[in-house]
Amino acid sequence: MYVIDPVCRNKADIVLALDQSSSIVQSKWGGMANWEREVLNFAKRIAGAFAIDETETQVGVLKFNQTAEIVFHLDRYGDRESLLNAIGKMKNWGGDTSIAIALRTARNMFSPSHGSRPHVHRILILVTDGTANKEESNTLPEAKRTKEASIIIYTVGITREVDQDQLSKVASKPENFFYVANFKELNKVLRDVVDQSCKDIGRGMELRCCCSLRLVQLLSVPLLYCTRETDYKTTCLP
Repeated sequence: MYVIDPVCRNKADIVLALDQSSSIVQSKWGGMANWEREVLNFAKRIAGAFAIDETETQVGVLKFNQTAEIVFHLDRYGDRESLLNAIGKMKNWGGDTSIAIALRTARNMFSPSHGSRPHVHRILILVTDGTANKEESNTLPEAKRTKEASIIIYTVGITREVDQDQLSKVASKPENFFYVANFKELNKVLRDVVDQSCKDIGRGMELRCCCSLRLVQLLSVPLLYCTRETDYKTTCLP
């Protein structure tokens, strides 16, 4: 069965900044499986909501702890399948949390030498489960520099350990901050993240829907499912 996913037809250069600090793989969250099942799947569903092509939307990814690691630049993958496969293979090395270095590194990824294109909206989606404990005083200054570089910032905070006020300020506007109480709730904000970013770069999202729809419960979240990939349509039935 296939989950109904949001679809954005607008063109953008998007960088995903994923927190890989040790807290994400704590045993209470399910260890490394939490990174693979929740964080990476969330990243894949966001990236997969856009039309991936060198003439459409490009996606780059970085991971951060007390440092930042560029996994791949914007121009590395020109098709959806290769992009999602690459995201799904990323490892989590643990560590502390520096949101400042994530912002600084992401900002540098939006350069022509790394595939960034002129006259295309620049989007940064930062996902974290904690409060900055490295370069904390540089967090908001780096956010300010990133916004001044015409990059639209969205932040996703997971668990009560995050500083919601700070993440709201890091985001380009308060409504660009999204909060969930635990990792299993990430899909609750998936459509909101895609819809808000899609509106900011042109128009609202669409939904991939099925010829025959069934409503089921998954982790207490109502979701629409279909049974075959060929059942997907670009508009929902009444």
